[in-house]
Amino acid sequence: MDKILNLFLRQILGQPFLLIPIVVLIGYLAMGQKIQKAIIGAIKASIGVLVMGMGSGALIGNFNKVITAVTTITGLKGAGLNTYPTMTAAYEVMDKMLGDGTGASWGIYVLLFAFLINVVMVALRKYTRIRALYLTGNAMIVQAGITTFLVWKFLNTGAIATIAIASVITALYWGIFSTLLIKPTQEITGADFTIAHQQMFSNFLAYKLAPFIGDPKKDNIEKKKLPASLSALQDNIIATFIMMFISLIIIFFIIGKDGIDWLRGADGLKQAGLSNNVIFLLWTSLTLTANIFVLLAGVRMFVGEIMMSFKGISERFYLVLLLE
Repeated sequence: MDKILNLFLRQILGQPFLLIPIVVLIGYLAMGQKIQKAIIGAIKASIGVLVMGMGSGALIGNFNKVITAVTTITGLKGAGLNTYPTMTAAYEVMDKMLGDGTGASWGIYVLLFAFLINVVMVALRKYTRIRALYLTGNAMIVQAGITTFLVWKFLNTGAIATIAIASVITALYWGIFSTLLIKPTQEITGADFTIAHQQMFSNFLAYKLAPFIGDPKKDNIEKKKLPASLSALQDNIIATFIMMFISLIIIFFIIGKDGIDWLRGADGLKQAGLSNNVIFLLWTSLTLTANIFVLLAGVRMFVGEIMMSFKGISERFYLVLLLE
């Protein structure tokens, strides 16, 4: 019996590359899709999870070398602030304490239950006043994951309590702040949708403070025109590379020759053959950008599938609520 429970709870439901495709499979079947399409969606979701892990692992490993070079030379302590590496780093801490795959599997449970709570809040909008269903998949995954870690870390709770508390917190954040942005989004776009992303609180704050700073009609960003030479910045990967390149120029100046030599050496990024600092700078910038690209490719791959499954689950769940 113990072996069966271990197989089911640890080896299947405790592994994100199996848990997510199970959720996707259930969602597709709930929508009445053919079993073949459901299986294909599940496989793509599983591959997406693994690709995300490869990208995040490479990004964290390489970026940590850069951080180590800075801390070694300057004596300062710090960390890179980015939602995806932060989430995966948090999962790594949980996995070391609780076992491989635990962090991500708890995060996925929080994602699923928070989404269902959000559905319930919208269904009961007469009482909750929540009118928005949060559907930005990549942001949902990050927010659920980081909230899971924070609850576990600071409340020192077990699996059930951590998942329950983190699910409620995440669902409230999604529902309340995306609802608060319905009116501002309507005023700006004239379309019937709202913003559901990482910066919802700052968006709402900007909406309240903007009239005191400028004239909404005169300073409308939609009427501003950028030079044609800056059109390349519309490409996310190019913009990421440029920001990475500029940031690394500053870092290279800070760590100096000794730090750069350490970074390209055996203890760093293992690129001793790139003796020219400019070429090494270019390689490092491109490599970190590529790591981010792989991570995001994995995220997009399984987010597309899991959001389709969430659509099916929410439709069935909402129907049950209405019938009851």
